[in-house]
Amino acid sequence: MGQKIIDITSELNHPVQMSISCGEKNHPFSDELLKRIRQCLGATSEDGVAEGQPFFLTLISRLANVW
Repeated sequence: MGQKIIDITSELNHPVQMSISCGEKNHPFSDELLKRIRQCLGATSEDGVAEGQPFFLTLISRLANVW
C-alpha cells in the first residue's frame, strides 16, 4: 500500500519541497491525486467527510482497525 502511494506521488517530490521551502500555506496535491491515495488506502463510496469534521473519519477508523 505504501509503495503504491509513493509511486503515484513521486512526481510531486520537487513541488512539495519547493512548497515547504517557500513557506506556502496551500498544498500541491490535486483533488484527483488525493482521491487516488484514498483509494489505495481502501476508501469506499461510504467514506466522506462528515459535517463539521475535517477528516475522512470512517476511512481513518477502518485503517486503525486493520493496522
